[in-house]
Amino acid sequence: MNSIQSIINLLRSDNYITTNKTLSRKIGLVPATIYAEMLSKYYYYQQNNQLKDGYFYLTIPTLTDEIGLTREQQDTAINKLIKLGLIEKKVAKLKGDEAPKRYFKIVDNVALVLEYFQDKQEKTPSSIDNTGFVGNTQNDMSEKHKTNSGFPTPNRNKELDYINNIQSINQEDPTLEEIFEQSRVNTFEDDEVKETIKQAIKELHTDADTRQIIKRVKIEHITDANTRYKFEFDAGTQINDPMQYYKAILIKCINHGGLGKLFKA
Repeated sequence: MNSIQSIINLLRSDNYITTNKTLSRKIGLVPATIYAEMLSKYYYYQQNNQLKDGYFYLTIPTLTDEIGLTREQQDTAINKLIKLGLIEKKVAKLKGDEAPKRYFKIVDNVALVLEYFQDKQEKTPSSIDNTGFVGNTQNDMSEKHKTNSGFPTPNRNKELDYINNIQSINQEDPTLEEIFEQSRVNTFEDDEVKETIKQAIKELHTDADTRQIIKRVKIEHITDANTRYKFEFDAGTQINDPMQYYKAILIKCINHGGLGKLFKA
């Protein structure tokens, strides 16, 4: 199973309309609602082995019946989800179809989804810290949202300062061993747990989409990720790819400053 599963567990809807508030603020209420409904449909077809090369069909009448949206509202929101890189769409007659249907695919990119849960303030020059984090690691996402992030467009001098800061940080990227040291992963007594966490960090560091984020990892992020993973496991959550699921949780903990702070609020 791929990393779509972790997205589904976070956002899917079943017999009621559910919309994540953070995602709604970032991409709009209607697109977020449709996205959650699509994740639920994907999950249904996945469980029943009815996906066709990762695609599932979702008709206009079905979506209207499920969440009460007109065709125009659906088209507008779906086009936005496509532009944001969250879904793919095609109208096609696939194997077993009597006529062409409207098919969708959930883009398998959990790092991209997690970007929408990142505080936009982290993109401003004053928010750069000495751990090597430079904000949004998706180049296309940065270009796509820089004009509507809620902050004034910086003047040219500030833009140059920002670029210089990024270049300076990139020249001093920490090594994996330095990341292990700053996160104090070696303090874990269980060797199996320690090596599993190291492997997760290594894979996230290798992935260009998450490299800049994992450079900020600290012991509190790892602790919160372990707690959240254990909670989901004990609750009976279906985890088909434990490593992918854990990596998604760890990235979320880093972006949110540690989920433990949220639980205590």
